[in-house]
Amino acid sequence: MSRNVVLVTVDSLRADHCGFLADEGPGGEHDLTPMLDSLAEESLVFERAFAPGPRTPSSMPAIFTGEFYRPTDQGVYSNWEEKSTRWQARRRRIASHLGRFRSVAERMQDRGYETAGVTANPWTTEDTNFDEGFDEFHAVEGADASERPWYSSLTDKIGDTMGIDWGDVLLTWTDFYDTVQAARDSLAEPYFLWVFLMDPHQPYIAPRRYRKETTVLGMLYGNGRYNYAHGYTEELPSHLDRQLRRAYRDTVRSVDGFIEQYREDFAADDPVTVFHADHGEAFQEHGTFGHRPQLYRENVHVPLLVHGSNSVDQVKEPVSLRCVPDLLTAIATGELIKPEAFTRKFVLSKTEESERVGVRGSSWAYQTDTEEWEYIYAGGQEELYKVTKDPDEQANVAIEYPKVRNSFLNIVRHRQSEQVRLSKIIADSSREKL
Repeated sequence: MSRNVVLVTVDSLRADHCGFLADEGPGGEHDLTPMLDSLAEESLVFERAFAPGPRTPSSMPAIFTGEFYRPTDQGVYSNWEEKSTRWQARRRRIASHLGRFRSVAERMQDRGYETAGVTANPWTTEDTNFDEGFDEFHAVEGADASERPWYSSLTDKIGDTMGIDWGDVLLTWTDFYDTVQAARDSLAEPYFLWVFLMDPHQPYIAPRRYRKETTVLGMLYGNGRYNYAHGYTEELPSHLDRQLRRAYRDTVRSVDGFIEQYREDFAADDPVTVFHADHGEAFQEHGTFGHRPQLYRENVHVPLLVHGSNSVDQVKEPVSLRCVPDLLTAIATGELIKPEAFTRKFVLSKTEESERVGVRGSSWAYQTDTEEWEYIYAGGQEELYKVTKDPDEQANVAIEYPKVRNSFLNIVRHRQSEQVRLSKIIADSSREKL
């Protein structure tokens, strides 16, 4: 009989803040995720997993379909930009992408699974077609901040002009865990359940039990100071940077709390669990905060593990999260999970606006190259980092290694030409349907 499968997606979770990956990259944290670390010890762990993009809109459409999201493929959709807000236009383009390719849920349905999705992320809802393929789908909405017991105390102290839409960002997993359980209970086996957690997203609101380094006032005040007083400028005072980092760590502890509760409540179902983040989070390592359209390690290096399958290993070759649909398909069909079927010599990430493309892996410039490189192409500007010796990605060596740089540039150019070709095919097909 096919195994139950649970896909856990976490917003904004950096790989180096997961204990089992903390030695990877700068700013490692070793004590935030004991439950997740325990899970990883029994899992197939992809140590060099990279998100397709640095934000949810550029990453999740690709993770759900296995195909890069091409937001500039507007063709007949260009009027959306003229008649809608930027937000609405982006949502419609995402919906078009999800309608164009089969999603992970549709693939699981094809293999006889009953399916349910519970998401707290506003980019992954019915109007962006993320509900396609789910028998039951819940896009849970943010809580009303004014109903929280601390709200009046907070506004009395610092006012209500902090530049944050509280209702959209105050949802933690504890607010909708009963919905997760109810969705699971409604499904016959074998089932596929998807859960999308928002805890590590700004403004870093952790439930009380997971606040080890901050108070709710400190978390909200720190974010409010950044959003309102600094107007989203990239340069943060050191004390504010430290405050936001502490708040972020508490939200990672909250994610670990979800893993603890989930393992206890789902043990009898014996599911295969796939755990990953949609992208990372920056704390000024390269001059930005949050998840701006950048492609450095802090932006796109994320956790990816498979627990409960037939494999327990640490995979060191690079892998893109675009492999998730194929990975889930292999699990659903009972195939032996072979890491080499999903890893690549190099992997690509790109921003939503296609202004930046990042390539990670070994270079084709030298047959015996064992180095790990990161190459970033942005508007004609090139960056190259020898990650094996420079894990913080601070020393641009593009001039020193022209063969390596050109080998990656050729990859980017090939990708761009292929994107133009596919865009034309899609646009022509859309016009034929009108």
